[in-house]
Amino acid sequence: MKSKSFTKYWRVIESKWDNFEKLFFKFDVFKCSNMNPEYFEKLLTDERIIRNQKKIESVIFNAELFETIIKEHGSFGKFLVNWPKYDQYGLYVYLNKGGSRFGLATTGYFLRFMGYDAYLLSRDVVKALLREKVISTNNPNYSPTSKKDLQAIQDAFNVWKSEGKYSYAQISRVLACSVD
Repeated sequence: MKSKSFTKYWRVIESKWDNFEKLFFKFDVFKCSNMNPEYFEKLLTDERIIRNQKKIESVIFNAELFETIIKEHGSFGKFLVNWPKYDQYGLYVYLNKGGSRFGLATTGYFLRFMGYDAYLLSRDVVKALLREKVISTNNPNYSPTSKKDLQAIQDAFNVWKSEGKYSYAQISRVLACSVD
């Protein structure tokens, strides 16, 4: 279940989405990566969007990363198609290193939105992973961040995927629904 603050946050985003698209050139990678400093400064004071400097900067940084990927692979889609399906953790690391604000949850949702077969590490999925002893901790609110845990999660998803006909996305949904 989504928390009230999470839902409220997304309502703000949704209410301003048309402005985000307009002010960020419909998220054209090449235009965003070459945004001039004066325009950036205007965005920081534009009440039509959320005026968070780090988040606005992340659009520029991520556009630069995607521009590089597009130049090297022809498109982001081709890049994703060629990324090993069994290595979502490696993809997360790659995007996190080269981009900005690509956390575990953000990356998972982004990949799913792009049509990539991605697992999510929601609270319920993490609870199921703890129950299945894929990872261990005494903290019930644990969010995996260690390389060891993230690799163990990837390995577990790969085993479950190899054992059946389900996608990574379906496996993470089943895990999430299996928690009381």
